[in-house]
Amino acid sequence: MGSTDGELAMQFYVPLRTGRGENNREHPQARARRVNAEHQAVFYATLGTRRAVLAALMPTPVVVTLTRVSPGPGLDPHDNLPSALKGVVDQLADILGINDRDPRVTWKYAPQEKGPWGVWVHVAAVLPGPEVVAPKASRSAPAKKHARPLKKPGDLTDALLNFEVANRRAVRG
Repeated sequence: MGSTDGELAMQFYVPLRTGRGENNREHPQARARRVNAEHQAVFYATLGTRRAVLAALMPTPVVVTLTRVSPGPGLDPHDNLPSALKGVVDQLADILGINDRDPRVTWKYAPQEKGPWGVWVHVAAVLPGPEVVAPKASRSAPAKKHARPLKKPGDLTDALLNFEVANRRAVRG
């Protein structure tokens, strides 16, 4: 678990060979075995203190960033990467005790890295920052008047002149 710049976060590696996302062409039983293996890998990677830390982070909104690591070329980041990591997302959501559509969790997918097969999981709590208070309007500002609708084309010039005159009076005080 790391804490940098006021961020409460943890990162861990799951040694796991993920699929190719929607480009997988596999028998349904083979897919079920692969997804089950993905679930087990995430389960064992989060045993012990990691699971307790994940549970402690859950009352606050969290951002989970997943980075797929593989020796080959990368997957299409907007289509195949999220579907290749679907088993990991489902198991992490199960460990957190939520549905993967829970609004308290934002799932992000980082660009793929080269290396031995696996997935880096980075979970960070979204801590509330200082509230930004808008400055109050000064009391010397003139009250805004509703503009009357223009009736003929010549009124536009008159309206612009009236606007300039009103602004000059407001600036002079």
